[in-house]
Amino acid sequence: MLDELRVLVAEDNPDILALLRELLEAERCRVTLCSDGASALSRLVEEPFHLILSDITMPGASGLEILDRSNALASGVPVVLISGDVDLENALFALRRGAFDCLLKPFRLDDIRDLVRRVQRLHGIAEHRPAEPAARQTAQNGHRPQELLIRRGRALQLIARSGRALGATHDLGHLMGDIIEMAMKGAGADCGALLIASESGGTLRVTASKGFGDTVRPGDEVGCEDELWALAGLPAWSASTVVPLAVRGRQVGVMALASRYSSGLFSTVDRDMLDILAQQAAMALENASLYATVESSVCEGMRALVATLEAKDAYTEGHSLRIAQTAVAICRQMGLGSEIEDLTRYAGALHDIGKIGIPDAILTKPGRLTPEEYQRMKEHPVLSWKILLSFSFLQEEAINVRYHHEWVNGKGYPDGLSGSAIPLPARILAVADAYDAMTTTRPYRASRTHDQAISELRAFAGTQFDPDVVEALASLLPSPDQPGAPDASR
Repeated sequence: MLDELRVLVAEDNPDILALLRELLEAERCRVTLCSDGASALSRLVEEPFHLILSDITMPGASGLEILDRSNALASGVPVVLISGDVDLENALFALRRGAFDCLLKPFRLDDIRDLVRRVQRLHGIAEHRPAEPAARQTAQNGHRPQELLIRRGRALQLIARSGRALGATHDLGHLMGDIIEMAMKGAGADCGALLIASESGGTLRVTASKGFGDTVRPGDEVGCEDELWALAGLPAWSASTVVPLAVRGRQVGVMALASRYSSGLFSTVDRDMLDILAQQAAMALENASLYATVESSVCEGMRALVATLEAKDAYTEGHSLRIAQTAVAICRQMGLGSEIEDLTRYAGALHDIGKIGIPDAILTKPGRLTPEEYQRMKEHPVLSWKILLSFSFLQEEAINVRYHHEWVNGKGYPDGLSGSAIPLPARILAVADAYDAMTTTRPYRASRTHDQAISELRAFAGTQFDPDVVEALASLLPSPDQPGAPDASR
Protein backbone atom coordinates (compact mmCIF):
# COMPACT_ATOMS: atom_id res chain seq x y z
CA MET A 1 0.00 0.00 0.00
CA LEU A 2 1.26 3.53 -0.85
CA ASP A 3 2.20 5.72 2.08
CA GLU A 4 2.28 9.16 0.48
CA LEU A 5 0.09 11.43 -1.61
CA ARG A 6 1.31 12.94 -4.87
CA VAL A 7 -0.17 16.43 -4.95
CA LEU A 8 -0.25 18.96 -7.81
CA VAL A 9 -0.58 22.60 -6.67
CA ALA A 10 -1.43 25.40 -9.13
CA GLU A 11 -1.22 28.90 -7.65
CA ASP A 12 0.05 32.16 -9.18
CA ASN A 13 0.91 33.78 -5.82
CA PRO A 14 4.48 32.62 -4.97
CA ASP A 15 4.02 33.17 -1.21
CA ILE A 16 0.90 31.01 -1.09
CA LEU A 17 2.58 28.44 -3.34
CA ALA A 18 5.50 28.19 -0.89
CA LEU A 19 3.15 27.97 2.09
CA LEU A 20 1.14 25.14 0.52
CA ARG A 21 4.35 23.26 -0.23
CA GLU A 22 5.46 23.58 3.39
CA LEU A 23 2.09 22.49 4.81
CA LEU A 24 1.69 19.55 2.45
CA GLU A 25 5.25 18.29 2.92
CA ALA A 26 4.69 18.43 6.68
CA GLU A 27 1.98 15.86 6.02
CA ARG A 28 4.46 13.71 4.04
CA CYS A 29 3.01 14.55 0.64
CA ARG A 30 5.12 14.66 -2.54
CA VAL A 31 4.35 18.07 -4.01
CA THR A 32 4.58 19.39 -7.58
CA LEU A 33 4.22 23.18 -7.90
CA CYS A 34 2.91 25.14 -10.90
CA SER A 35 2.62 28.93 -11.05
CA ASP A 36 -0.06 29.04 -13.75
CA GLY A 37 -2.92 26.95 -15.07
CA ALA A 38 -1.35 26.03 -18.41
CA SER A 39 1.71 24.38 -16.82
CA ALA A 40 -0.59 22.53 -14.39
CA LEU A 41 -2.50 21.01 -17.30
CA SER A 42 0.80 19.95 -18.88
CA ARG A 43 1.93 18.18 -15.69
CA LEU A 44 -1.42 16.35 -15.52
CA VAL A 45 -0.59 14.77 -18.89
CA GLU A 46 2.92 13.80 -17.81
CA GLU A 47 2.36 12.08 -14.44
CA PRO A 48 -0.39 10.78 -12.15
CA PHE A 49 -1.52 12.58 -8.98
CA HIS A 50 -3.69 11.71 -5.99
CA LEU A 51 -4.86 15.29 -5.36
CA ILE A 52 -5.01 18.59 -7.29
CA LEU A 53 -5.16 21.98 -5.55
CA SER A 54 -5.80 24.94 -7.83
CA ASP A 55 -6.52 28.63 -7.38
CA ILE A 56 -9.83 29.56 -9.04
CA THR A 57 -8.38 32.65 -10.79
CA MET A 58 -5.04 32.15 -12.56
CA PRO A 59 -3.29 33.03 -15.83
CA GLY A 60 -3.13 30.34 -18.49
CA ALA A 61 -6.15 28.37 -17.28
CA SER A 62 -8.61 28.95 -14.45
CA GLY A 63 -9.27 26.55 -11.62
CA LEU A 64 -12.64 25.70 -13.16
CA GLU A 65 -10.92 24.83 -16.46
CA ILE A 66 -8.47 22.58 -14.59
CA LEU A 67 -11.46 20.99 -12.83
CA ASP A 68 -13.14 20.26 -16.17
CA ARG A 69 -9.94 19.01 -17.89
CA SER A 70 -8.96 16.82 -14.95
CA ASN A 71 -12.09 14.73 -15.48
CA ALA A 72 -10.64 13.68 -18.84
CA LEU A 73 -6.93 13.68 -18.01
CA ALA A 74 -7.06 12.28 -14.49
CA SER A 75 -10.47 10.77 -13.92
CA GLY A 76 -11.30 10.20 -10.27
CA VAL A 77 -8.60 12.52 -8.90
CA PRO A 78 -10.12 14.93 -6.33
CA VAL A 79 -9.79 18.60 -7.26
CA VAL A 80 -9.82 21.22 -4.50
CA LEU A 81 -10.30 24.85 -5.56
CA ILE A 82 -8.69 27.72 -3.63
CA SER A 83 -10.27 31.15 -3.38
CA GLY A 84 -9.63 34.35 -1.46
CA ASP A 85 -13.18 35.55 -2.06
CA VAL A 86 -16.12 33.90 -0.28
CA ASP A 87 -18.25 33.87 -3.41
CA LEU A 88 -21.06 31.53 -2.44
CA GLU A 89 -22.50 31.20 -5.91
CA ASN A 90 -19.14 30.27 -7.49
CA ALA A 91 -18.19 27.93 -4.66
CA LEU A 92 -21.45 25.98 -4.79
CA PHE A 93 -21.26 25.98 -8.58
CA ALA A 94 -17.78 24.41 -8.38
CA LEU A 95 -18.91 21.80 -5.85
CA ARG A 96 -21.81 20.80 -8.07
CA ARG A 97 -19.46 20.50 -11.07
CA GLY A 98 -17.46 17.92 -9.19
CA ALA A 99 -14.94 19.79 -7.05
CA PHE A 100 -13.97 17.75 -4.01
CA ASP A 101 -13.83 20.82 -1.77
CA CYS A 102 -13.18 24.57 -1.68
CA LEU A 103 -10.44 26.07 0.51
CA LEU A 104 -10.80 29.68 1.56
CA LYS A 105 -7.75 31.89 2.04
CA PRO A 106 -6.17 32.30 4.51
CA PHE A 107 -6.12 28.58 5.32
CA ARG A 108 -4.53 26.90 8.33
CA LEU A 109 -2.51 23.78 8.93
CA ASP A 110 -5.64 22.08 10.27
CA ASP A 111 -7.43 22.75 6.96
CA ILE A 112 -4.64 21.05 5.01
CA ARG A 113 -4.32 18.23 7.54
CA ASP A 114 -8.06 17.49 7.38
CA LEU A 115 -7.95 17.55 3.57
CA VAL A 116 -4.99 15.15 3.44
CA ARG A 117 -6.74 12.71 5.81
CA ARG A 118 -9.85 12.59 3.68
CA VAL A 119 -7.94 12.08 0.44
CA GLN A 120 -5.80 9.37 2.05
CA ARG A 121 -8.93 7.51 3.10
CA LEU A 122 -10.32 7.97 -0.40
CA HIS A 123 -7.23 6.35 -1.98
CA GLY A 124 -6.69 3.75 0.73
CA ILE A 125 -3.33 5.22 1.73
CA ALA A 126 -2.14 4.40 5.26
CA GLU A 127 -2.26 7.41 7.59
CA HIS A 128 -0.02 6.08 10.41
CA ARG A 129 -2.03 8.25 12.80
CA PRO A 130 -4.87 7.58 15.27
CA ALA A 131 -8.24 7.48 13.58
CA GLU A 132 -10.56 10.42 14.11
CA PRO A 133 -13.37 9.92 16.61
CA ALA A 134 -16.44 8.40 15.00
CA ALA A 135 -18.58 11.29 16.18
CA ARG A 136 -16.49 13.76 14.19
CA GLN A 137 -16.60 11.61 11.07
CA THR A 138 -20.41 11.38 11.02
CA ALA A 139 -21.49 14.62 12.65
CA GLN A 140 -21.90 16.51 9.38
CA ASN A 141 -24.05 13.95 7.56
CA GLY A 142 -21.35 13.26 4.96
CA HIS A 143 -20.94 16.88 3.88
CA ARG A 144 -17.46 18.39 3.63
CA PRO A 145 -16.58 21.02 6.27
CA GLN A 146 -15.84 23.74 3.71
CA GLU A 147 -19.13 23.09 1.93
CA LEU A 148 -20.92 23.45 5.26
CA LEU A 149 -19.25 26.83 5.75
CA ILE A 150 -20.44 27.95 2.35
CA ARG A 151 -23.94 26.60 2.97
CA ARG A 152 -24.09 28.39 6.33
CA GLY A 153 -23.24 31.72 4.71
CA ARG A 154 -25.78 31.04 1.96
CA ALA A 155 -28.42 30.17 4.56
CA LEU A 156 -27.87 33.43 6.46
CA GLN A 157 -28.31 35.40 3.25
CA LEU A 158 -31.54 33.61 2.38
CA ILE A 159 -32.96 33.96 5.89
CA ALA A 160 -32.33 37.72 5.75
CA ARG A 161 -34.06 37.88 2.36
CA SER A 162 -37.04 35.90 3.62
CA GLY A 163 -37.43 38.26 6.58
CA ARG A 164 -37.59 41.23 4.22
CA ALA A 165 -40.08 39.42 1.98
CA LEU A 166 -42.29 38.63 4.96
CA GLY A 167 -42.89 42.30 5.68
CA ALA A 168 -43.14 43.42 2.07
CA THR A 169 -46.44 41.88 0.96
CA HIS A 170 -49.80 40.65 2.15
CA ASP A 171 -50.15 38.44 -0.94
CA LEU A 172 -49.93 35.02 0.73
CA GLY A 173 -49.58 33.05 -2.49
CA HIS A 174 -46.71 35.21 -3.73
CA LEU A 175 -44.98 35.12 -0.35
CA MET A 176 -45.25 31.33 -0.03
CA GLY A 177 -43.81 30.95 -3.52
CA ASP A 178 -40.85 33.14 -2.54
CA ILE A 179 -40.22 31.15 0.64
CA ILE A 180 -40.27 27.74 -1.06
CA GLU A 181 -37.98 29.07 -3.83
CA MET A 182 -35.49 30.36 -1.24
CA ALA A 183 -35.63 27.07 0.68
CA MET A 184 -34.89 25.08 -2.49
CA LYS A 185 -32.01 27.37 -3.44
CA GLY A 186 -30.48 27.25 0.02
CA ALA A 187 -30.70 23.46 0.38
CA GLY A 188 -29.85 22.64 -3.22
CA ALA A 189 -33.22 20.91 -3.74
CA ASP A 190 -34.78 20.38 -7.18
CA CYS A 191 -38.40 20.52 -6.11
CA GLY A 192 -40.34 21.69 -3.10
CA ALA A 193 -43.82 22.49 -1.83
CA LEU A 194 -45.62 24.09 1.08
CA LEU A 195 -48.64 22.05 2.16
CA ILE A 196 -51.36 23.14 4.58
CA ALA A 197 -53.56 20.70 6.50
CA SER A 198 -57.22 20.70 5.50
CA GLU A 199 -59.87 21.57 8.09
CA SER A 200 -60.70 17.90 8.48
CA GLY A 201 -57.01 17.08 8.87
CA GLY A 202 -57.28 14.20 6.42
CA THR A 203 -55.39 15.80 3.51
CA LEU A 204 -52.69 18.35 2.76
CA ARG A 205 -53.39 21.17 0.29
CA VAL A 206 -50.55 22.52 -1.84
CA THR A 207 -50.26 26.30 -1.36
CA ALA A 208 -46.98 26.76 -3.26
CA SER A 209 -44.84 24.44 -5.38
CA LYS A 210 -41.72 24.66 -7.52
CA GLY A 211 -39.92 22.17 -9.73
CA PHE A 212 -42.85 19.77 -10.24
CA GLY A 213 -43.95 20.95 -13.67
CA ASP A 214 -47.61 20.15 -14.24
CA THR A 215 -47.68 17.13 -11.92
CA VAL A 216 -48.19 19.18 -8.72
CA ARG A 217 -49.89 22.59 -8.64
CA PRO A 218 -51.20 24.96 -5.94
CA GLY A 219 -54.65 23.80 -4.90
CA ASP A 220 -53.89 20.08 -5.33
CA GLU A 221 -54.50 17.84 -2.32
CA VAL A 222 -52.47 14.82 -1.21
CA GLY A 223 -52.85 12.39 1.65
CA CYS A 224 -49.20 12.60 2.77
CA GLU A 225 -45.71 13.61 1.67
CA ASP A 226 -45.03 10.20 0.10
CA GLU A 227 -48.03 10.74 -2.17
CA LEU A 228 -46.51 14.08 -3.21
CA TRP A 229 -43.23 12.42 -4.18
CA ALA A 230 -45.11 9.69 -6.04
CA LEU A 231 -47.04 12.32 -8.05
CA ALA A 232 -43.75 14.02 -8.87
CA GLY A 233 -42.26 10.72 -10.07
CA LEU A 234 -39.26 10.90 -7.72
CA PRO A 235 -37.09 7.77 -7.50
CA ALA A 236 -37.33 5.98 -4.17
CA TRP A 237 -33.66 6.71 -3.44
CA SER A 238 -33.97 10.48 -3.86
CA ALA A 239 -32.94 12.67 -0.95
CA SER A 240 -35.96 14.32 0.70
CA THR A 241 -36.86 16.13 3.88
CA VAL A 242 -40.06 17.35 5.54
CA VAL A 243 -40.15 20.27 7.99
CA PRO A 244 -43.31 20.97 10.04
CA LEU A 245 -45.13 24.31 9.94
CA ALA A 246 -46.41 25.13 13.41
CA VAL A 247 -48.59 28.00 14.65
CA ARG A 248 -48.69 28.46 18.44
CA GLY A 249 -47.56 24.91 19.01
CA ARG A 250 -50.07 23.39 16.59
CA GLN A 251 -48.85 21.84 13.36
CA VAL A 252 -50.73 23.34 10.42
CA GLY A 253 -48.73 21.91 7.53
CA VAL A 254 -45.29 20.99 6.22
CA MET A 255 -42.51 22.20 3.96
CA ALA A 256 -41.35 19.34 1.73
CA LEU A 257 -38.14 19.40 -0.33
CA ALA A 258 -36.44 16.78 -2.48
CA SER A 259 -33.52 16.30 -4.86
CA ARG A 260 -34.23 14.14 -7.91
CA TYR A 261 -30.57 13.47 -8.60
CA SER A 262 -29.08 12.93 -5.15
CA SER A 263 -29.40 10.14 -2.63
CA GLY A 264 -27.45 11.97 0.08
CA LEU A 265 -28.78 13.60 3.22
CA PHE A 266 -29.61 17.24 3.72
CA SER A 267 -27.01 18.75 6.04
CA THR A 268 -27.58 20.03 9.57
CA VAL A 269 -27.07 23.55 8.21
CA ASP A 270 -29.82 22.90 5.64
CA ARG A 271 -32.15 21.69 8.38
CA ASP A 272 -31.49 24.72 10.56
CA MET A 273 -32.18 27.05 7.65
CA LEU A 274 -35.34 25.17 6.66
CA ASP A 275 -36.61 25.28 10.24
CA ILE A 276 -36.31 29.08 10.21
CA LEU A 277 -37.96 29.42 6.80
CA ALA A 278 -40.75 27.08 7.95
CA GLN A 279 -41.31 29.28 11.01
CA GLN A 280 -41.55 32.31 8.76
CA ALA A 281 -44.01 30.54 6.47
CA ALA A 282 -46.13 29.61 9.50
CA MET A 283 -45.94 33.21 10.71
CA ALA A 284 -47.09 34.42 7.29
CA LEU A 285 -50.05 32.02 7.43
CA GLU A 286 -51.07 33.30 10.83
CA ASN A 287 -50.63 36.93 9.78
CA ALA A 288 -52.70 36.34 6.65
CA SER A 289 -55.46 34.75 8.73
CA LEU A 290 -55.48 37.66 11.19
CA TYR A 291 -55.32 40.17 8.33
CA ALA A 292 -58.28 38.52 6.59
CA THR A 293 -60.27 38.55 9.83
CA VAL A 294 -59.60 42.26 10.38
CA GLU A 295 -60.32 43.04 6.73
CA SER A 296 -63.61 41.14 6.85
CA SER A 297 -64.67 42.82 10.10
CA VAL A 298 -63.89 46.31 8.80
CA CYS A 299 -65.64 45.72 5.48
CA GLU A 300 -68.69 44.24 7.18
CA GLY A 301 -68.84 47.26 9.48
CA MET A 302 -68.65 49.68 6.57
CA ARG A 303 -71.23 47.77 4.58
CA ALA A 304 -73.53 47.94 7.59
CA LEU A 305 -72.96 51.72 7.71
CA VAL A 306 -73.81 52.03 4.01
CA ALA A 307 -76.95 49.94 4.52
CA THR A 308 -77.97 52.23 7.40
CA LEU A 309 -77.48 55.29 5.20
CA GLU A 310 -79.52 53.79 2.37
CA ALA A 311 -82.28 52.71 4.75
CA LYS A 312 -83.04 56.38 5.39
CA ASP A 313 -84.42 56.54 1.87
CA ALA A 314 -86.77 53.78 0.73
CA TYR A 315 -85.89 54.56 -2.89
CA THR A 316 -82.16 53.82 -2.51
CA GLU A 317 -82.29 50.94 0.00
CA GLY A 318 -80.15 48.04 -1.22
CA HIS A 319 -78.60 50.21 -3.98
CA SER A 320 -74.95 49.47 -3.12
CA LEU A 321 -75.40 45.70 -2.94
CA ARG A 322 -77.17 45.76 -6.32
CA ILE A 323 -74.28 47.81 -7.76
CA ALA A 324 -71.84 45.19 -6.48
CA GLN A 325 -73.88 42.37 -8.01
CA THR A 326 -74.20 44.11 -11.38
CA ALA A 327 -70.49 45.02 -11.46
CA VAL A 328 -69.47 41.41 -10.79
CA ALA A 329 -71.83 40.20 -13.56
CA ILE A 330 -70.20 42.64 -16.01
CA CYS A 331 -66.71 41.49 -14.97
CA ARG A 332 -67.64 37.85 -15.59
CA GLN A 333 -69.15 38.70 -18.95
CA MET A 334 -65.92 40.48 -19.92
CA GLY A 335 -63.77 37.62 -18.60
CA LEU A 336 -61.75 39.85 -16.28
CA GLY A 337 -60.97 37.21 -13.65
CA SER A 338 -61.61 36.80 -9.94
CA GLU A 339 -59.22 39.56 -8.82
CA ILE A 340 -61.14 42.30 -10.68
CA GLU A 341 -64.44 40.71 -9.63
CA ASP A 342 -63.47 40.96 -5.96
CA LEU A 343 -62.27 44.53 -6.42
CA THR A 344 -65.53 45.69 -8.02
CA ARG A 345 -67.58 43.73 -5.47
CA TYR A 346 -66.00 45.59 -2.54
CA ALA A 347 -65.87 48.93 -4.36
CA GLY A 348 -69.49 48.59 -5.42
CA ALA A 349 -70.66 47.78 -1.91
CA LEU A 350 -68.76 50.75 -0.45
CA HIS A 351 -68.95 53.32 -3.26
CA ASP A 352 -71.45 55.57 -1.47
CA ILE A 353 -69.99 55.46 2.03
CA GLY A 354 -68.93 59.10 1.64
CA LYS A 355 -72.59 60.11 1.74
CA ILE A 356 -72.24 59.97 5.51
CA GLY A 357 -70.82 63.50 5.07
CA ILE A 358 -73.80 64.76 3.05
CA PRO A 359 -76.73 66.36 5.00
CA ASP A 360 -79.81 64.16 5.35
CA ALA A 361 -81.92 66.97 3.92
CA ILE A 362 -80.11 66.51 0.60
CA LEU A 363 -79.89 62.71 0.74
CA THR A 364 -83.59 62.20 1.48
CA LYS A 365 -85.01 65.12 -0.55
CA PRO A 366 -88.03 63.74 -2.46
CA GLY A 367 -87.64 66.01 -5.50
CA ARG A 368 -84.84 67.10 -7.76
CA LEU A 369 -81.84 68.78 -6.18
CA THR A 370 -81.04 72.45 -6.65
CA PRO A 371 -77.71 73.32 -8.37
CA GLU A 372 -76.20 74.09 -4.94
CA GLU A 373 -77.46 70.83 -3.47
CA TYR A 374 -76.19 68.93 -6.50
CA GLN A 375 -72.71 70.45 -6.05
CA ARG A 376 -72.74 69.30 -2.44
CA MET A 377 -73.87 65.80 -3.48
CA LYS A 378 -70.95 65.65 -5.98
CA GLU A 379 -68.56 65.68 -3.02
CA HIS A 380 -69.43 62.13 -1.99
CA PRO A 381 -66.91 60.26 -4.29
CA VAL A 382 -64.01 62.18 -2.72
CA LEU A 383 -65.42 61.67 0.78
CA SER A 384 -65.74 57.92 0.06
CA TRP A 385 -62.15 57.87 -1.25
CA LYS A 386 -60.81 59.55 1.89
CA ILE A 387 -62.60 57.06 4.16
CA LEU A 388 -61.41 53.97 2.26
CA LEU A 389 -57.88 55.31 1.76
CA SER A 390 -57.22 55.06 5.50
CA PHE A 391 -57.34 51.24 5.22
CA SER A 392 -54.25 49.64 3.66
CA PHE A 393 -56.25 46.74 2.17
CA LEU A 394 -58.74 49.05 0.39
CA GLN A 395 -56.33 51.24 -1.60
CA GLU A 396 -57.47 50.07 -5.06
CA GLU A 397 -61.11 50.16 -4.03
CA ALA A 398 -60.61 53.75 -2.81
CA ILE A 399 -59.20 54.85 -6.18
CA ASN A 400 -62.01 53.27 -8.18
CA VAL A 401 -64.70 54.65 -5.87
CA ARG A 402 -63.25 58.16 -6.35
CA TYR A 403 -63.52 57.87 -10.14
CA HIS A 404 -66.89 56.15 -10.56
CA HIS A 405 -68.56 59.40 -11.67
CA GLU A 406 -65.93 60.29 -14.29
CA TRP A 407 -67.05 60.38 -17.94
CA VAL A 408 -65.07 58.87 -20.79
CA ASN A 409 -65.21 62.24 -22.61
CA GLY A 410 -63.60 64.01 -19.62
CA LYS A 411 -66.69 65.90 -18.46
CA GLY A 412 -67.32 63.94 -15.28
CA TYR A 413 -66.20 64.61 -11.71
CA PRO A 414 -64.25 65.00 -9.44
CA ASP A 415 -61.05 65.13 -11.57
CA GLY A 416 -62.22 65.32 -15.17
CA LEU A 417 -60.43 62.14 -16.26
CA SER A 418 -61.16 60.69 -19.70
CA GLY A 419 -60.86 57.44 -21.64
CA SER A 420 -58.40 54.86 -20.38
CA ALA A 421 -57.15 57.25 -17.68
CA ILE A 422 -60.26 56.16 -15.79
CA PRO A 423 -59.53 52.72 -14.26
CA LEU A 424 -61.61 49.93 -15.83
CA PRO A 425 -63.28 48.94 -12.51
CA ALA A 426 -64.41 52.58 -12.10
CA ARG A 427 -65.88 52.54 -15.62
CA ILE A 428 -67.72 49.34 -14.72
CA LEU A 429 -69.08 50.91 -11.51
CA ALA A 430 -70.25 53.95 -13.49
CA VAL A 431 -72.37 51.79 -15.81
CA ALA A 432 -73.69 49.63 -12.95
CA ASP A 433 -74.56 52.74 -10.90
CA ALA A 434 -76.43 54.41 -13.76
CA TYR A 435 -78.24 51.18 -14.63
CA ASP A 436 -79.48 50.72 -11.06
CA ALA A 437 -80.57 54.36 -10.83
CA MET A 438 -82.64 53.96 -13.99
CA THR A 439 -84.23 50.62 -13.08
CA THR A 440 -85.41 51.68 -9.59
CA THR A 441 -88.33 53.98 -8.84
CA ARG A 442 -87.54 57.51 -7.70
CA PRO A 443 -89.94 60.17 -6.33
CA TYR A 444 -89.53 62.26 -9.47
CA ARG A 445 -89.91 59.42 -12.04
CA ALA A 446 -90.92 55.81 -12.56
CA SER A 447 -88.40 53.02 -13.05
CA ARG A 448 -87.29 52.00 -16.54
CA THR A 449 -87.27 48.44 -17.83
CA HIS A 450 -84.04 46.57 -18.53
CA ASP A 451 -84.31 47.25 -22.27
CA GLN A 452 -85.11 50.93 -21.74
CA ALA A 453 -82.13 51.33 -19.43
CA ILE A 454 -79.79 49.60 -21.92
CA SER A 455 -81.07 51.87 -24.69
CA GLU A 456 -80.33 54.92 -22.54
CA LEU A 457 -76.83 53.65 -21.69
CA ARG A 458 -76.09 53.02 -25.36
CA ALA A 459 -77.17 56.58 -26.18
CA PHE A 460 -74.40 57.87 -23.89
CA ALA A 461 -71.78 55.23 -24.74
CA GLY A 462 -68.59 56.91 -25.87
CA THR A 463 -69.42 60.15 -24.07
CA GLN A 464 -70.39 59.25 -20.50
CA PHE A 465 -69.89 55.48 -20.50
CA ASP A 466 -67.36 52.95 -21.80
CA PRO A 467 -69.02 51.30 -24.86
CA ASP A 468 -67.47 47.88 -24.14
CA VAL A 469 -68.82 47.89 -20.59
CA VAL A 470 -72.28 48.94 -21.81
CA GLU A 471 -72.37 46.08 -24.32
CA ALA A 472 -71.23 43.59 -21.69
CA LEU A 473 -74.17 44.64 -19.53
CA ALA A 474 -76.53 44.61 -22.51
CA SER A 475 -75.72 40.95 -23.16
CA LEU A 476 -76.91 39.98 -19.67
CA LEU A 477 -80.45 39.19 -18.57
CA PRO A 478 -82.11 40.61 -15.44
CA SER A 479 -82.06 38.35 -12.38
CA PRO A 480 -85.42 36.64 -11.73
CA ASP A 481 -85.07 37.52 -8.02
CA GLN A 482 -84.11 41.15 -8.64
CA PRO A 483 -85.51 42.30 -12.01
CA GLY A 484 -83.44 45.49 -11.76
CA ALA A 485 -80.11 43.67 -11.43
CA PRO A 486 -78.38 41.43 -14.00
CA ASP A 487 -77.88 37.78 -13.15
CA ALA A 488 -74.32 37.35 -11.84
CA SER A 489 -74.55 33.55 -12.15
CA ARG A 490 -74.39 33.69 -15.95
